[in-house]
Amino acid sequence: AWSLSTDNMYTVVAPFTCIFRELTSVICKEYCRQASKTSFSTLRCLSHLKYKFKTSPRRRDPEATNSCHKNLQRIKMPEEKQQLIGVIDQGTSSSRFIVFSAKTGEIIARHQIEIDREHPHSGWVQQSAKDIYNSTLRCINAVARDLRSLKLSPKDVAAIGITNQRETSIAWDSKTGEPLCPAIVWSDSRTSELVQTFISNTPTKDKNAFQKQTGLALHSYFSAMKIRWMIDNVPAVREALEDKRLSVGTVDSWVAYKLTGGASGGQHLTDVTNASRTLLFNINTLEWDRDICKLVFGITFPQFIPLKLIASYYLYLQ
Repeated sequence: AWSLSTDNMYTVVAPFTCIFRELTSVICKEYCRQASKTSFSTLRCLSHLKYKFKTSPRRRDPEATNSCHKNLQRIKMPEEKQQLIGVIDQGTSSSRFIVFSAKTGEIIARHQIEIDREHPHSGWVQQSAKDIYNSTLRCINAVARDLRSLKLSPKDVAAIGITNQRETSIAWDSKTGEPLCPAIVWSDSRTSELVQTFISNTPTKDKNAFQKQTGLALHSYFSAMKIRWMIDNVPAVREALEDKRLSVGTVDSWVAYKLTGGASGGQHLTDVTNASRTLLFNINTLEWDRDICKLVFGITFPQFIPLKLIASYYLYLQ
């Protein structure tokens, strides 16, 4: 926008800047040929186009005024950068990555890849931890290509959230960043007998013995029993525990760890929504429960801190 004042002074006001009286002549001299003349030193006019006035603007000639106005109309204001929000949706049957407009909620780009489930024995449901991560990464890369084709930059994604199949549990080697066995899926029931053993070892011999602390009953559905089963039945997991290189977590932890570097400094963490489905998290203190960890794993609390609990976290993606 521009306006003509009553005192031999032209002023152009742009939404993206505030032009003070002391700065205008300097700005004009830099961007306007006419302003480079000495006689133009007191003119207040801003234009990023190098145009020539038909006559001296100081005379307030109508043609000069029109020339200035026409040139200013040609200036395109820089478009507001569109902020985007990304969401990783890692489910039992597929992985997805979706990017939304932060302003309107409109879906800008999306990609989905199906993943397989294995049933090697009755009641067993497992998946390849590598497939879980690789399918997620492929979705992210596909969406990044789509954004570029839309003249948008992946760098405009301001935040990324993760939603996932929560109780599914994964064990990996912290030295190599590789999974030690297939992921045990939430619906797997191979730990049913193990659950009954733990119920009989509780003070009340009741499946709800830890409900006040965790909000959950002792059940094969939750992560604690799956992790215990891995330690007891998978030699590679047991050896990693003894060598202090065992990492365990739910799917969000695994995906975040791999996306942030894996064995080369990847972040090992989760949030309370996933931790609360492990049967190891005290929903009253919002911390790992010492007594339950000792019962399930037979170790004292300081030795069992597999995840860094925080309310939210950043993923710095390559």
